[in-house]
Amino acid sequence: MCTVRDARPDDLPALQVLDRLFAGPRHPDQLLLDAIAGRMVAVAEAEGGAVVGYIRWACFWDTIPLCLTVCVGPEHQRHGLGRRLYEHAEDSFRQADCAFWLSSTEETNDVSIRFHEALGFRRIGALEELGQDVPEVFFRKDIG
Repeated sequence: MCTVRDARPDDLPALQVLDRLFAGPRHPDQLLLDAIAGRMVAVAEAEGGAVVGYIRWACFWDTIPLCLTVCVGPEHQRHGLGRRLYEHAEDSFRQADCAFWLSSTEETNDVSIRFHEALGFRRIGALEELGQDVPEVFFRKDIG
């Protein structure tokens, strides 16, 4: 059984390992440490203390939470950890009196699109010309 908790600076090496498992640019150490200091990263921790997943967010227009990254190690996928990471983040947004939050994925990522829809997100648009081959689809979930 995994637990979800706020990330700590000593989680950085585990976040770096997870970050390298997936396509896309790597997150600089200082970016991750700043997000941890700002309480904008949560981790999934397996029995024994290994960090096996994480979620990172920031605020769009200073007040709207936006999920930037969710990453679960391949051997721990399909066990509800992504959902639990999102729920942890959403709980913190609810406590901060946020009315909704945003997330996104590439238009061709059918697994991620179904994941967001299963969590109650609805598609609100897409952005093109972001330096990737396909548009980025944005989702909104009301929580207020």
